[in-house]
Amino acid sequence: MSEAVRKQDQGNPESYSPKTPKLLDMMEEAGNGTKQEPGTESGIINFEVVKSGPYRFVGETVYKGNKRGGEGTFDFMWNHSDWVFKELDAMKEYASDIVYNAALITWDKYDDKSELFGYYVGRFMKADTPITKEVDFDYFDIPEGYIAKAYHKGNINKRHGIFWYKDWLVDEAIEKTGIYRKDFLWSADICLNPDENGDAIIGAYIPCELKNPPQE
Repeated sequence: MSEAVRKQDQGNPESYSPKTPKLLDMMEEAGNGTKQEPGTESGIINFEVVKSGPYRFVGETVYKGNKRGGEGTFDFMWNHSDWVFKELDAMKEYASDIVYNAALITWDKYDDKSELFGYYVGRFMKADTPITKEVDFDYFDIPEGYIAKAYHKGNINKRHGIFWYKDWLVDEAIEKTGIYRKDFLWSADICLNPDENGDAIIGAYIPCELKNPPQE
């Protein structure tokens, strides 16, 4: 990953974008079924850290103990998620700059006894997206901050094991910037435009914080 992850000028840490293939080109190739070689030894073909947000992640959620057997639950949620995205499509005025369907994993209710984590199926929406009894959605508020965005060629029909069980690859990329460290608030799998075989560019988003924040 040494060529794909380069340390930028630490005097301007607002974003970190190493020299990598253009994501739009990769998405177009994936949509056309073109074969691609990974951009790094790890298989990550695009990586950047950007400051963005705030967001409200809106969708359907379930909380589960951090143990085996979650895949069936998550597959069930995705297989019954058409209504989620149909209703989100109707809320276009609240769409954010992240327009793709996603899974959000949260640790806001975790403790040593329950080991609960949340699994949301939905989208990153604007922070002021209204949630009412009539809307009938779950949501998770994400503050403004730095987000590491990594992309990998994969198959969304085999969504488990692409990034969630290999998130150390993204952790390693974050560490190699020399500027940021991983935050453990949440993480997300992003699903980009699959073809008829389910092949697509798969994204992993992980929040970060500055290793050496400026002194006030």
